[in-house]
Formats: sequence, structure tokens, C-alpha cells
Amino acid sequence: MPQPDHDGFENASAAIESARALIEDGRPYDAEKLLRKGLEKEPENQNLLSHLGVALHNQGHLSECVGILNHAVELDPSDTFAQAALGGSYTRLADPQSAIKHYTACLQSNPAHAEAGLGLADALARTYQYKDSACCARRILEHDPGNISASVILARCLRHLGSVEAAVTVLDGIDRIEGNIERLLAAPEVQWKLDLERARCLIDVGDHSAAFYFFEKANARFRDANPLWKNLHALFQKDIWAQQVYLDALCKRKPMAKGAETPLFAKPQAFVVGFPRSGTTLLRTILGSHPEVGVVQESNALGDACVSVPGGLTTVATPEHVLHAVRSKYYLDINPRIANGSHRVLVDIHPYNTRLAAWMAELFPHAKLVLLVRHPCDVCLSAYMQGFELNTLTSGMLSLEDTVRSYTQIMSLWNNATKALPLDVLVARYEDIVSDFQPEVVRILNHIGVDWDARVSEFNQNARSDQPKTASDHQVIKPLYDHASYRWKKCRSIIEPHFESLAPFVEAYGYDLD
Repeated sequence: MPQPDHDGFENASAAIESARALIEDGRPYDAEKLLRKGLEKEPENQNLLSHLGVALHNQGHLSECVGILNHAVELDPSDTFAQAALGGSYTRLADPQSAIKHYTACLQSNPAHAEAGLGLADALARTYQYKDSACCARRILEHDPGNISASVILARCLRHLGSVEAAVTVLDGIDRIEGNIERLLAAPEVQWKLDLERARCLIDVGDHSAAFYFFEKANARFRDANPLWKNLHALFQKDIWAQQVYLDALCKRKPMAKGAETPLFAKPQAFVVGFPRSGTTLLRTILGSHPEVGVVQESNALGDACVSVPGGLTTVATPEHVLHAVRSKYYLDINPRIANGSHRVLVDIHPYNTRLAAWMAELFPHAKLVLLVRHPCDVCLSAYMQGFELNTLTSGMLSLEDTVRSYTQIMSLWNNATKALPLDVLVARYEDIVSDFQPEVVRILNHIGVDWDARVSEFNQNARSDQPKTASDHQVIKPLYDHASYRWKKCRSIIEPHFESLAPFVEAYGYDLD
């Protein structure tokens, strides 16, 4: 009689079936434990590896998941289960090019694989291949007319291709297909994406009031489907408070002299900050087109380095040897993310670094800083209407009221720091870059220590080869346009209740509310 040897199961297949049931039951951690025990006896069992990868994916352990799944497909490239799972993991890691590779491999083995077909359509859209994505979505709808996700992707592609009316027709047809109402009620995430796409189409046709209605519906559904947002938002509030305490303590110490720190590396350091949707993606692409500028793709390396300080944020002076270790960790983390290895000036661009002005002052008092601003009404409306991936920062953008509050908290923290600390800051406005490109960009380049280069004018062509990383990347592949400037005026009645909160920032950055 066969003896159990896989944690009570007679063979690996039985263990895998049990693990699969645990994953479907929402218990990926238990599935992981079971699969790891099986791999202790059969470390090269391809089926155990692929299911372990999925269990890790469902827990959010994406880096380890990708490594294990890649090993699984090396053992058996025809394994559609592992290939599709890899596509999904790479999508979550904001690497749609790799996702396309693995979804395509899955479909070569099984052209009818529904998950891979849908994932491929989504990944193609994320890389701006809207025609190919639309074709992929249409193939899915030929076999499954009720596939709501495919309809939403098709509408998104049509909208980007300039056929907004056709996109609206696709969306309007969803409710008319038998069974789709029930499918939507059972899938709040799909319903959220549908409402979001309806809202974006309405923005494009100029019906801002109706668009705002659907944005409100979409964000309400997202909150209901992701209760974790409350925990993340609590962490955001705690972090803002901690940064203010740290800033206050830093200001009470002996004033720092610029240049007192011996730079750890010879290349000058610069930071570009600003609230999300203020134009940081545009500026990242512009600066990245300069041959002497090395731009760090959006990375939380600075925040991670600060968190690594033993004991965390304190009100006492941080010893120099600790600051040196933090700088070392920061540079170690960002080096793989620098697009131009032959750069002369290093520029770290990330909206979330706006809250870390005090740390910049302590770690890099020699650094050049650029604050990129946009009309506060435009920024808040755009951030609220964006539909970001959920994280600590974006957890405060699920209602317009919370978005305005997050804006005022972050920008107040920045303004307090720049008034109290000897930071070398240049303020640039998104609207000025769009309307007076070369003079404004020259001003920024000179501030960070380089001269004008004609290749900067071709930034939108350079952006086509960049890996998409942010919600704005699809916009920077286009020539500069000004229709995003002062868009808030078309939504005045929506943002007007928040004028009082935003007025100090409107005035500080040279705007008005007329």
C-alpha cells in the first residue's frame, strides 16, 4: 500500500489538488506551507513550483513569486498555468512587456486560454499598443460576448484611438447582454473599472458633471471592495505626523551649513518632487532625454533608506556614521533604476518624496531640489479622477474631500520645511513648461547643473521606448498640449466647495481662482 510522503498525501498530485482548493478558498498561506513541504522531497517538481508561485502571488509576494514561476516555465515552457500566472505577476509589478511575453507563450500552447487572452489585451493597452489590444479584446468578445472586462478594455482602446463615440457604444451595450447585470453585482472590481471608463469617456466628450458622478461611483465601489484602504490611510496620516515631528526637531538643532557634508559620490544629486498629477512624469521624461542626466525611475528608495535608520525617526541628531549608511543604502537601491548609466547629474523624481524634505536636508544638504506645481484645483481633481493602484499615498485619493486634505497636508509639510531649512529649491509650474517650453526647461536644467541640449525637445519620441511606470506615461508620448491646463474651470461647481482649503496654495504658487 502506498505510504503518504507529502504531508499526509500519497503523492504530489494529491498535495497539489489540496493546495489548489486552499487557494480557491482564499487560504494561500496554508497552500504555501503545504507546497513547500512537498518541494522538500521533490525540489524540481514543476507542478508544485507553479502552484507555489500562484500561492505567493495571491499573498502579494511578487518578487519571490516571479523567481519561482520563471523556474517552473524553464522546466516546462508549455505549462499554461505557470505562464498565465507569470503574466499576472509581471502586470502587478508594472512590467507589461514581460507580461506580454508570458501571456503570448500561454496562448501559443492554448489559444482558448481566457485569462491569458484578457491579460494580453490589458498588457498591450498598458504599452500603448491600442490597435493590437483592441483586436485581442474583440477576439475574446467573439467567443464570450458577455465578457465585461474585455468590453472595458476595448472601450479604453477606442477612446485612446480617438473613437470616443464607439467606446461609449461598447460600454452602453454591456448592460443589454443577458446575465451581465448579475456578473457586475458579483464582481465589484470589474464594476469599478467599468464606471471609471464611463467617466473618462464623458470627460472626453465634455460632460464633466456626469463624469464626476461616475468617478464618485467608481471610487465608492473601490473603497467597498478594498477595505484595506483604511489601514493604509491611517499609515499615511501617521507618517505625515512623524515627518512634521522630525522637521520640528531638526529645526531646533544647530543650523546646518550648506556643503558641510562631504558628498559620498562625486556626481551631483537632485530631487524633483510634487503632488501626484502635477506633471512629474512629464518632467521625468524631459530630463531623461538629456544625455548628461540620469533619471531614477519612480522609486521609494529615499523613503526605504530613511526607514532603515535604527530606531526610526527620532528627535535627536542622527550620528554621521548612520547617515553615511543610509546614503549607501539609497545609492545601492537606485543604481539599477537609473536609465542613463553615463550621467553626470543624478535626478530622483517621485511625488511621494515631497513629504521627505527634512530628510533631504539632513542626508543631502548639497542637493538641488525642484518643486513642480500645477494649479491646485487641477491637481486635486485629476488625482481624484485617476484610479491609481492602491498604496499608502493613493489611499487618500478615494474621495475628493480626502484628496484635497492629502494635498494640503503634503504641501504644507513641504512649505514648512523649505521655510525653515536651508534647501536649494526651484519652483516650476506645469503650465509654464507647456506654454513656454524651452525657457522653462533651461531654467530647470541650469538649476540642477547642466546646459540645454537639443535632444530634450524630442522627449516624447524618447518616451516611446521607456517602460511605462506611472498613470501619466501614456500622455507623455504625445507632443505637448495645453488642454490639461486650467481644466478645473470646466468643473468649477465640483471643486468650488474646496476653494477655502486650497486658496493658500493657489496664492503661494501664483495662480488665482477666477
